[in-house]
Amino acid sequence: MKTNISNVYHFSLREWDSQFFSKKIGDVQWGIEKTQLASANSYDLITTRVGSLEHTKIEVLQNHGFVYCDGDVQLTKDIHSNDSEIDFQMATQEQLPKLLTMLDNMYQISRFKAPWFATQDRDRFYKEWLTKAVYGTFDDCCLMIAEEDKICGFVTLKEFSDYAQIGLIGVGSEYQGKGIGKKLLSVAEQYLKQRNCTTLNVATQTSNIHALNLYTRFGFRLTETNLWFYKSDQ
Repeated sequence: MKTNISNVYHFSLREWDSQFFSKKIGDVQWGIEKTQLASANSYDLITTRVGSLEHTKIEVLQNHGFVYCDGDVQLTKDIHSNDSEIDFQMATQEQLPKLLTMLDNMYQISRFKAPWFATQDRDRFYKEWLTKAVYGTFDDCCLMIAEEDKICGFVTLKEFSDYAQIGLIGVGSEYQGKGIGKKLLSVAEQYLKQRNCTTLNVATQTSNIHALNLYTRFGFRLTETNLWFYKSDQ
């Protein structure tokens, strides 16, 4: 017997997403009084994230028109002292234009993808994220590695009480395959060790095998897996 959707979940507005992408985007709210929330028909797109072991929720979503978009993997590692220090810079507002030029088509593996999002909107989203990291208004900082005044790569960090979360990590196209990703992780660890953080967390898409290999080789261990489901008229 199919579950009655009206008794299982309802919808709430993702306000920031809706404003940024200029479309009405909702999220699934489980076990919330229906009178507090709008119906599915009032949204252009509904995006929701569930744990990969939440089988009942997954079944309900699939039975009511939601389709799988992508998964995400959460990883963590203890922060240790590095054997050798790596030179890095704290990105400044003056360096932001150069950083932003690196982001075009950098994050091709993303849940912000066709047919739900245009490529230019995806890139604009990550540029906004990086801008706020440099200004310290979303992530707290952006660290970068440069060679001969050319930016090789960057990593953004958000600190909490005794741990930190990697937001974005990116390597310039001409520096791919040269170990810059590993150096950026070392830089993050080096910086956070000085700030008495004990744990470093990161998330990536389940389809991003390159990133998963990088993190596991660096000592990260998997802690959580989730699935993203979308529903729209497209």
